[in-house]
Amino acid sequence: MKVKTPYSLLIIVLFFNIIGSHAQISQGGLPYSFKKQTINNEIPFVTMPKVDHQALIKEEIPDKRGGFKFGKEFEVDLHLFNAGQWITLVNGDRIWQLGIHSENAYSLNLIFDNFYLPPQATFYIYTLDKSYVLGAFTDKNNIPEKVFSTTLLPGSDVVLEYYEPKEVYQQGIIHLSTVVHGYKDFFFKSGPYGSSGPCHINVNCQEGDKYKDVSRAVALILNGSYAHCTGTLINNTKNDGTPYFLTAQHCITGKDLSRFVFVFGYQTANCNGTEGSMGASIQAATLIADGDYSDFALLRLSSAPPINYNPYYVGWNKKEEAASSSACIHHPSGDYKKISLCNTPVVSSSYDDYPTDTHWEVSSWTKGSTEGGSSGAPLFNQNYLLVGQLEGGTATCFNLTGYDVFGKLSYSWLNNNSTLSNKRLKDWLDPLNLGVNTWNGYDPCLPSYEVDAFLKNIDNPTHPLCHYYIIPKITISNNGSTALQTLSIHYTLNGSNMVNYEWSGNIAFGETAYLELPEIDVSGGDYHLRVWTDRPNQTQDQNTSNDTLHFDFSYQKGFPVSWDIKTDLFPEETSWFIKDIEGNIIAQNPANLSLLTKYKSTFCLDTGCYDFVIYDSQGNGLSGTDNYGKGYYYFSVNDKIVLSGIQFEYKDSIRFCLDETTGIASFTKNTPREHIQIYPNPADHYITVCADNLMMEAQYKVSIYALDGRKIMELPLIEGENILEFPAMSSGLYVVKIQSKHYLTTHKILIQK
Repeated sequence: MKVKTPYSLLIIVLFFNIIGSHAQISQGGLPYSFKKQTINNEIPFVTMPKVDHQALIKEEIPDKRGGFKFGKEFEVDLHLFNAGQWITLVNGDRIWQLGIHSENAYSLNLIFDNFYLPPQATFYIYTLDKSYVLGAFTDKNNIPEKVFSTTLLPGSDVVLEYYEPKEVYQQGIIHLSTVVHGYKDFFFKSGPYGSSGPCHINVNCQEGDKYKDVSRAVALILNGSYAHCTGTLINNTKNDGTPYFLTAQHCITGKDLSRFVFVFGYQTANCNGTEGSMGASIQAATLIADGDYSDFALLRLSSAPPINYNPYYVGWNKKEEAASSSACIHHPSGDYKKISLCNTPVVSSSYDDYPTDTHWEVSSWTKGSTEGGSSGAPLFNQNYLLVGQLEGGTATCFNLTGYDVFGKLSYSWLNNNSTLSNKRLKDWLDPLNLGVNTWNGYDPCLPSYEVDAFLKNIDNPTHPLCHYYIIPKITISNNGSTALQTLSIHYTLNGSNMVNYEWSGNIAFGETAYLELPEIDVSGGDYHLRVWTDRPNQTQDQNTSNDTLHFDFSYQKGFPVSWDIKTDLFPEETSWFIKDIEGNIIAQNPANLSLLTKYKSTFCLDTGCYDFVIYDSQGNGLSGTDNYGKGYYYFSVNDKIVLSGIQFEYKDSIRFCLDETTGIASFTKNTPREHIQIYPNPADHYITVCADNLMMEAQYKVSIYALDGRKIMELPLIEGENILEFPAMSSGLYVVKIQSKHYLTTHKILIQK
């Protein structure tokens, strides 16, 4: 019996160029501070703990299934309200900047576990010398998981810069949870480059001439401080550019796919060159289908690679027939893209205790080989069609007679006759149910028709809603050579009440547009949404197969409220809930909370008033011990943060009311003996807090908070008149909180200047 050696080792590579390059899909441009040099002279930096590179390397335990570790991950808690600096511009817009320093790092990459950019806002990440820039990222980079991961930036210092127009004041969420310190010196190196074995052949050598198209589909995968595998964009019978991505199951098992980064086009410019394209990347994917016996995983990338990535979707052959010759295109040890050739027929193979005939075996390579990092790479037959993906083997540049085994696409097609769509490829690669055995590749960079309007995606609704109406949002693309200037768009809910919309504009080939369709009232329940297009440019669409999309969703009437809470080292002390005005518990924390664990939930609430309350039985909030092991809490109403923090005493709370305009109402605990008056309201530069009948032995304090929970000021409260001056505070709604150990009241005030 052969011993399986999975190829999940993948050394990370250089992912991007200098300013103007494409990294993760972005809108380009430059950070605001690059144009206005005076605003970023004193950026506050957060410094990571020191890293002993050699000690970490010595501690490593080789694990091909776990991938190649290149970095040290530091867990951090940095966000818009506890780190960095805010700069208010003359017109009311704002800039937030934060620097990250990690001494002697060869590279830095970042992971955000709570990330949302409102419309018109932009976000950049760049090196301190401004030679490498990622961005601009916009609301188009938001994903449902609210996670954002970056590719690598060289060196030990990076700057985060967020631009927030006044129209979306305090709507952005940027929470940095992980900083990855690169401690291995093989990124961004000048001179000869290559970490794989000496037998490997660059894909741009003569051996790869016939595979230039299919090689455009191959990409490598990054996950945090580890690099994993190779995979391939694969076509389906609609030829619609759905970003299906085939790799090996063992590459994704136990991994969070929202953290994955997929890098396309990382290859040398010519055969013998040591310089080449640094690639272009896409973040996040969803698992569509997978199977153990043939070790396949079909993912859907969060975005389709744009045309400037030069993508290609490979064709496939699902017949049970051995290729007479074959090729594998891959990233061994994270090196530039390579090609391996076999001039002899592959043979049907079995593996361990798997069923028979689950793999194609390359007994030995004629040219090149594979190694760690090649896992998931495609095997192409003599007709340049994909027939499998690499699982493992013994072949390396130092064992040229070794074999490799690839999970058969012919087996994965039905995966032992599974009836589940998430356990086979058939439903996804043949959505039209044509029953064909082979399908050619699709080149989105070449138009197939003169007039071809493509209904690319239904962007909204995509999950259970919390409103009294829906506004379908769609993405349309022009797949025709003629510019798309007019289009008729229609949609129905549950097959009735058709809504029509006439669009006009100008979309060139390969470009897209994001449209909002007319709203329609709904009530709670399950819905089937059908959207379709016709009459592009007032004529017949030459390709009607990509004109219609369907989407099923559930709807709950009301408004969205959510909590995002991380416990500290003492979770047994913490509890929280939402209750209605009559005291009925609507939602509460799970039982048996774990330490340093994040809890996120969203609820749809009908009109009315509610309280959100968080308790700490020991009176120290979520501050942990000696600032170690701190937690945090965010509470949002209608996607806007209204309460947040870390430190409080025994309790923090807020009352909110939901109607056509959601706001915060005043709140007072029970019936107090204390008598509090606040005036004037609205105020301009100060307020007076008049306090009567305070308990002599108690210590009172008065605080002013912004609606995002950020504390503006805090002062002791005494009997009589207390004057609070705030000349620097901008106009808006604020919360005044007055509390002692046994007393709490909050009031809303409006500042108008």
